[in-house]
Amino acid sequence: MSHPLIGSSHPSAASAASQPPVRALAIDGRVDALSALKGQGTRREPKGPGHSCPPRRAPALQGRADRADRAPYAELHCASAFSFLRAGSSVEALVARASTLGMPTLALTDHMTLAGAVRFQAACAEAGVSGILGAELVVVDDVAPIFGAAETARVVTLAENPTGYARLCQLLTDANLSHPDAPVIPFSALAAAPDGLIILTGGRAGPLAQALLAGRRAVADELARRYLAAFGPERLFIEVQHHLLPDSVHLAQALADVAQATGARLALTNGARYATREDYPLYDLLTCVRLGITVDQPHRERPRNDAEALIGGEELAERMSMFPWAGDALATSAEIAARCVVGGVGLLRPACVAPRVPLPDGVTPRARLTELCERGLSERYAHTPEALAPGSVQRAQLTHELEVISGLELEEFFLCVHDIVSAGRRLGIRVSGRGSAANSLVAYLLGVTGVDPIAHRLLFARFLTPERRGMPDIDIDVQSDRREELIRYVERTYTERHAAMVANVITYRPRSALRDAAKALGYPLPLVDHMTKVLHHHGGRAALLAARDELARVIGAGAGGPRARALRAKLLTRLPLALDLASRLLGLPRHLS
Repeated sequence: MSHPLIGSSHPSAASAASQPPVRALAIDGRVDALSALKGQGTRREPKGPGHSCPPRRAPALQGRADRADRAPYAELHCASAFSFLRAGSSVEALVARASTLGMPTLALTDHMTLAGAVRFQAACAEAGVSGILGAELVVVDDVAPIFGAAETARVVTLAENPTGYARLCQLLTDANLSHPDAPVIPFSALAAAPDGLIILTGGRAGPLAQALLAGRRAVADELARRYLAAFGPERLFIEVQHHLLPDSVHLAQALADVAQATGARLALTNGARYATREDYPLYDLLTCVRLGITVDQPHRERPRNDAEALIGGEELAERMSMFPWAGDALATSAEIAARCVVGGVGLLRPACVAPRVPLPDGVTPRARLTELCERGLSERYAHTPEALAPGSVQRAQLTHELEVISGLELEEFFLCVHDIVSAGRRLGIRVSGRGSAANSLVAYLLGVTGVDPIAHRLLFARFLTPERRGMPDIDIDVQSDRREELIRYVERTYTERHAAMVANVITYRPRSALRDAAKALGYPLPLVDHMTKVLHHHGGRAALLAARDELARVIGAGAGGPRARALRAKLLTRLPLALDLASRLLGLPRHLS
């Protein structure tokens, strides 16, 4: 890393209750942003139960500290960059880190989304790690709000089996449809069908922790009993973390006391937000981007140390060694992981299969596709008789494309696209295919595209080759004010079971990465606009870093008094850091579109 870290030692958990560990970046010769800055390190923590006394032992929860050695630890609360500015590592980096740590199982619990599920499972399959799917849900109490309880809280929900995964998908879908700007899940909806779900009460933002940090132990007990009544002791676990903050030890013991009082079991997690400690500055930067602040501004949601990295069971056990119940809580986490692995939620398939298109009895997809293409050939080239003759360029190309399509078993895919486009035209809805599909004569003959690839000498191989695996990409533009009509047609024809809405994942490219990094580092917006114009839309880390001299020229240009010159000098000093962080953002998901 091009930016040195200050205070890289990690205080023990025993000392964490009196002084928070801080790792900060040295910028411009002083300890600056990207950690606990300007008052964050000295901010008074809310007092919870027992804050002024040492942790008390919970007799019913006592267990041997070495019990964690009997089952490999699995992290059950781990967010990736698919949490969109709430975590600092890709799913691939997290899985690779779990593999390095010898962690056999890892759960992906992104904030209110399952967008990273397929990439996560693909990375797990490649690394030999068992993946568990889940999500961190924002839950609102709509049953009988408890006085003193937080209005919303975050709980972790794991899919124990396909039933649980389907239920989780439905909960998230309903939440986004009901409250698209700020999705929340009513507690009653979460509790309505708990089969297949395992609930952890979350970290500091969870319902129990929020009550305890506010000094409301009775509220925490009542919330725990409500969750237990809704989900049962086999599906509800009180989550405990220790992030080396001043009140972490007391909060963990207070949660253990709640568990003892209510009969719930403890599960230990680290609530990982990034793969390694080196990713902590990037996570802090993304947090500033999400909050719309600069790294020079303190905020209660900014991370205060690098304790939320993905760590192994041994390190976590050592961090929790002052608690007699830690071994049991670690073993419970492993037990939950084993249940989810046995349940087996698998999303990976060898290949995508096109939906069945209604066909007359005895007619094969290949025969139907050939028939439609022959009809299209006669219509498209009605005024070009030589195109219809045997041995013409058009017929030779059509034969070649049909052979490739048949070899890849994509006949029904093309029939499906043709059916949707034809339905749009029957309904009077303007539709048009675009993109690389314009290179295909079959797409032209089916009416999907309107460009003659023969006349324009377009190459079919740019769209589809015999070596390709998976579905090709055919983009269809639809008249915006009648789009819903065509969507309803698709759902009626292919059933809702086989039709779904998808979104684009917008990832960081050089310009957007530098823009977010520079704004968070305090660069004025007009200057950021000039800086991003130096870069190309597409490019990699090398191209971004190579622009350093040109960017320095842009920053240094312009007149002004002593204050303006001092600002430019400060921004020039921060430029290497901005480029380093921007280069590490490349390819990470930023938002959905």
